[in-house]
Amino acid sequence: TPLGNENLGGEVSLQGAAARWRLKSVDWTTTAFGGANASGRWKALDYLNLDAYLGLELSDDFDAERHLGFRAESGITPWSSLFAGVSQHQRQPTRFESAANYDPGEHYLPYDPVFYQNPELNVQGNPDLKNETYTRFFAGGQLHGTFLRGMIAYTRYNIEDKIAWQMQDGKIRAFNAPEEDLEGALGSCILKPHPRWQIGCTGSYLPVESGERRLFPEFMYHAWAQYQLKLFNENLDMRFRIFEDFWGRRWLPVAGGWEKEKEVHVLSARIGARLYDVHVYYGVNNILDKHYDLLPGFPMIHREEVWGISWNFVN
Repeated sequence: TPLGNENLGGEVSLQGAAARWRLKSVDWTTTAFGGANASGRWKALDYLNLDAYLGLELSDDFDAERHLGFRAESGITPWSSLFAGVSQHQRQPTRFESAANYDPGEHYLPYDPVFYQNPELNVQGNPDLKNETYTRFFAGGQLHGTFLRGMIAYTRYNIEDKIAWQMQDGKIRAFNAPEEDLEGALGSCILKPHPRWQIGCTGSYLPVESGERRLFPEFMYHAWAQYQLKLFNENLDMRFRIFEDFWGRRWLPVAGGWEKEKEVHVLSARIGARLYDVHVYYGVNNILDKHYDLLPGFPMIHREEVWGISWNFVN
């Protein structure tokens, strides 16, 4: 339900559901869950916008899960602004994390190193897990001009009671890890030197501490260049796009430890045409046929051709 006017407003929503579920060796059970969300905005001054939200997720199996945040943005010039904010989110344990009971090799989590490093161990959930709590602070600046748009921000995360896995009593068991802090920079930039051309990049830099081993790279980005041509009173929209994905040096977990992985550049391209509501496209992913893994034992697709036709319609 939207509320308010152009200077002051908000939205309120409610939801609820019920489900029946089971895991291996666990009887069927019924779970009810739901929640409520509220958001608000206030244009306090001509140059200051304030936004806030509050959410609560309820479940009859876990503690309530809360989400809240506040963001302020102030215009510096007609084409630039500064912003800052803070947010906090919680995540309830999953059924797997709270009730798993698997023999070696029957199940694993692809983003948790301990499953790769100890493939011979049983997996055991933990019914006493607490909610994870993520608190984020961010501050930065934005450009929103006609020819150049961009954003750069410093961000810091504090993670309490992170749900992780460890070896305990000869098994892989879920537990709440000690408090953890992460910080880094996020950024994006889009340049339009001509109405038909667009050049852009988005990326992140999250420093790795000395001796730290992790799956997520310290530096990564997605960059692209696009040419667009519109014909027949702009009813025909043709685009050619070439793009690159980069993953910096990182570590992959293997049985008994870690293995250093090289940085990866993946080049792709796509061409498409849209006439009214019909879209036809053709592309080649991983043009140079790079062989690489983002997760151990899961090689990414090599050179791949894709094409398709889509039709969007409204009755």
